[in-house]
Amino acid sequence: MTKWNGLKIAQLAKRERKNRIFEVDFLRGFDLILMIAVHFCFAASFSGIMGILFDRFSVQNETIEAMNRFCENVFWGIINSSGIKNPFGPGSFHLLFLEIFFSGLFVFLSGISCSFAKNNAKRAIQLAYVSEILTVGLIFASFLAKNFFAMGDDNTPAICIICGILHAIAIALLAYSLFDHFFPKFYQTFIAAIVLSILAIITAYFYASPETGEIYSASLPKDWWKLLLGLARYGDDYFSPIQVSATLFLGASFGKLFYRKKKSLLPASFPITWAKPILFIGRHSLVIYICHQPFMYLLLIVVYLLCGYKIA
Repeated sequence: MTKWNGLKIAQLAKRERKNRIFEVDFLRGFDLILMIAVHFCFAASFSGIMGILFDRFSVQNETIEAMNRFCENVFWGIINSSGIKNPFGPGSFHLLFLEIFFSGLFVFLSGISCSFAKNNAKRAIQLAYVSEILTVGLIFASFLAKNFFAMGDDNTPAICIICGILHAIAIALLAYSLFDHFFPKFYQTFIAAIVLSILAIITAYFYASPETGEIYSASLPKDWWKLLLGLARYGDDYFSPIQVSATLFLGASFGKLFYRKKKSLLPASFPITWAKPILFIGRHSLVIYICHQPFMYLLLIVVYLLCGYKIA
């Protein structure tokens, strides 16, 4: 009986791998790798969290100093490589572009996946639970940061994500599951995507002051609706649910048009062995996305402590 169950599980796993779409998993995995690389460059530098946690002059370690210089050159080189003015501050255009590219591609691919999924409402609720747990955890981390590391001020928590990308995807996925239940045709999804895109452009215009470029900050709880419409932001890592929904619906439209048979567009003879590590990341993108930053910071803290650096 045990042997039969093991064989059945192996067959189901093999069938699941067979039904995966190579290019979707690959692009999602590659996108996540690039995102993690940028996050690491910020995390590993003294300009980021490590500079707040540790006294960089408590010890001189050539390896850590070399890593620090490299990561700072990469991260701040991206930020300062352009002088174009935008709401996120002078010289941050390229970082803004990367954020839009990474998150936009991730959401678009999620839209493709949900176009042929049967349990989108369930996935939306599960993702909402995960995102709320993340919010509560970061509020607790914010409390520790403000009281032990003097981060943040009296008005804004040091680490706080009220409407981040996971929250926005959960809202968009729930909206899509309800819409798709009543309007499952491709052209209906595409029309909804266009309408949402127009709304996203309109709300983006009112997102910041046209005179100063300063982003409007929501006052919670009374301005909760502004967060949903993308008219203001609060805390860190804010994503407009309207903009995310527009991108997800566009991805779903693409999926309904080009992946009607739920099969890869690449020929069956296309080799995939070389891409297995990236495909693994793409298949488990949500878990890796949630866990990569805590694991990254924990690893860096251990490394810095072992190299002799002292807590600031």
